Amino acid sequence: MSKTNKILAGFGVATALGIAISPLAVFADDPTTVDGETTINAIIEEVLSLSLTSSGTTGSYDCSTAANPNCSGTDQRTRATILPSQADLDTMYTIATVNTNSVNGYDLTLTDSDGTTALTTENNDTIATINTTPTGGTNPGWAIAIDKDDQGWSGTWYQVPALGSTPLPLKSSHPTPAAVTVNAQTKVTYGVAASSSQPTGIYTDTVVYTATTGV
Repeated sequence: MSKTNKILAGFGVATALGIAISPLAVFADDPTTVDGETTINAIIEEVLSLSLTSSGTTGSYDCSTAANPNCSGTDQRTRATILPSQADLDTMYTIATVNTNSVNGYDLTLTDSDGTTALTTENNDTIATINTTPTGGTNPGWAIAIDKDDQGWSGTWYQVPALGSTPLPLKSSHPTPAAVTVNAQTKVTYGVAASSSQPTGIYTDTVVYTATTGV
């Protein structure tokens, strides 16, 4: 018999005997029981990772810290051999892969690693960055394309911004409804064109990819 049933039975017997009884409310609370509450907060920290895989490299470079998305120390290299008056618009590229548990998505941007945006040799010969299609001989320079198809592509070529200037947006993903991001890939192609009198040498520059969670 439950605690409540025992109290009610005692009240009935006392009434039959004509004994003065205190109100039932006195018996409603159990003085031998007290309650307490605990709130459980499981905090899932935000995670952001950026992995780069470039043509001509054997492995990828992973940057998995949300606090410092501008990781350095990579050995990602991509190269092509170009003759004077020629261009390479397909073979040099990087695939950037973003993963994050932020339901607000992410933004992926690119800048040069320093204030010099030209491809430069040890002898200080240069190929300037441009915002049009690099063309051998007639429009020498280098630029990048976002998610370029190798065949029949007629999209936009972009100039690489110097470090400290406004970064170049590569991809912006803010899903609706909110959702986490799993293996979101962006392909960035580097197009380079030489002039008809381009000096020989290895022309080099470094760019920085930055992934940031949405707000």
